[in-house]
Amino acid sequence: LQASRFEDFDLSYYPDVVDPETGRNPRVVMERYYRYCKQYADNFRPDSQGIFMYGNTGLGKTHLSLAIAGVVAAKGYSDLLVLDDLGAEFTTPFSLSVVYNILNTRIAASRPMIISSNLSAKEFYDKYAERIVSRLFTQLVSMQFIGRDVRQLRRQREVERRKNQGK
Repeated sequence: LQASRFEDFDLSYYPDVVDPETGRNPRVVMERYYRYCKQYADNFRPDSQGIFMYGNTGLGKTHLSLAIAGVVAAKGYSDLLVLDDLGAEFTTPFSLSVVYNILNTRIAASRPMIISSNLSAKEFYDKYAERIVSRLFTQLVSMQFIGRDVRQLRRQREVERRKNQGK
């Protein structure tokens, strides 16, 4: 949890121009999600609504999930469930049943959870039953993360920094 704090979330990795593919500005979108997640953590209650973060890999979903969990845990709460990388599991009828039961039980009991996934909305509909997808997109606050892979961008910055130091 210490490696993923709100203070370490760097919005400068998200372009401040409209993405022609999505028609949205990644920096504006991610700044809004960042503020929402910080406020969520600061105001967390055991009956808080859950969050569903989805989008391509390396966009900060796990970072923000763990940042929320760190703040919540520091407040003494232990009832927040974080499911990271939903969709990466091997799909069997049993695993689908387990996912559905977890989601349904938590939602029915008004217990908060944060779910992150690298799947797109279409991939979710292809992989999971409609009853699971419906709950994800209607019962949780949905956040579609956009931008470029921050891990790759961070690595490029580090290479450039080292190159410039060598001159």
